[in-house]
Amino acid sequence: MEKKDSVTTARKRGTAVPEELPESRDKRSEIIKAAQECFFEKGYEATSVRMIMKKVEAEVGLFYYYFENKAEVFDYAMELFLDYYKKDFEEITKFALRDPFGGIQKFFILLLEETRKYREQYAEHLHKTVRLAVREELLTLMTPYLSQIVETFVAVGVKPPSSVDVTAMLLTHGVGSLIIHQEEEWIHINSVEIRKSANLIMGVDPDNYEL
Repeated sequence: MEKKDSVTTARKRGTAVPEELPESRDKRSEIIKAAQECFFEKGYEATSVRMIMKKVEAEVGLFYYYFENKAEVFDYAMELFLDYYKKDFEEITKFALRDPFGGIQKFFILLLEETRKYREQYAEHLHKTVRLAVREELLTLMTPYLSQIVETFVAVGVKPPSSVDVTAMLLTHGVGSLIIHQEEEWIHINSVEIRKSANLIMGVDPDNYEL
């Protein structure tokens, strides 16, 4: 949406819109960051636009200069959260070009470590609605990177029983989902079985499970 459209929306609501917005990009980012904190702490339903703007010490009208509604800023808040993972996923995907087996192992180890950090930081107060949204968004983010890693396996002669896209989806919603949803202790106890299942999905020779 163009800024002028947002201004029109704000005026229709009867809210004040400033004529000039110095450092507007920084202020927009500040609002998104504040919204993320509110959503994570209070949940989507309990977070209001007024609450977000109070956090940045600005008028509610300024919110509608940048965003159409709360749902829009929630989407941006999720993007901000996922940006944290993109760089690591990209680096691991590049590493997998040289070492496919090491790459996929690093990918899921990273996911396990980041899931631990996420739980330590947010578990006590993260609202269910936001927790579910984060899980789904993270799984969606993972799939194209795993597709690229599966392609590196195919390039070195591994033949998955399914297409690259289906194999990546199975890894995402199988192994990835287990790591995100299950307790870390359970993952460690069942790590051998999980590894075997991943190799079966990939079409890796059973004699090479330990790879």
